[in-house]
Amino acid sequence: MYSALLTLARFVQTIYATIPLFAVIVRPFDNFLRARQSRLLVIIPSWLGMMAVAYFLTWRWRKAVLYCTPTAWLAAVFPFAAAILIYPRSRLHFFHIQVAGRRGLRPGQERRLITSGIRQHIRHPVYLAHLCMLLAMTVGSGEVVLYGLTVFVRPKWVTAAP
Repeated sequence: MYSALLTLARFVQTIYATIPLFAVIVRPFDNFLRARQSRLLVIIPSWLGMMAVAYFLTWRWRKAVLYCTPTAWLAAVFPFAAAILIYPRSRLHFFHIQVAGRRGLRPGQERRLITSGIRQHIRHPVYLAHLCMLLAMTVGSGEVVLYGLTVFVRPKWVTAAP
């Protein structure tokens, strides 16, 4: 049961770890994506490919752990709860296409800076919620590879364009 939980944590961590990397890599191809009618047919397979590459590159270190105790998941409750609280607040005053980032791919759309709600404190609350989920999975599992992915990903969120 515990090993299944660790495998699930590593899989979820791989998904969260590729989100900011995907945003940084896709940004140079905005014009190409805007010209396509079916953008998701390009975006989703490329993201799935990035997840698969990240998962299999880290497979070798899946058994390396700093600690192995189920009680570590108690400490993971706090960042997990923070993420659960931040996610719904990040959607306030936003349409679903804005949260998903699709509005930026549509030419000629009006773009306004939202500075109310949670966005008066943090520019990208969804990224903060993702980071909290990463931390929850990392602290709970104790796997070295998850600590590595978290450290690798954090600077990408800081430098990713809106």
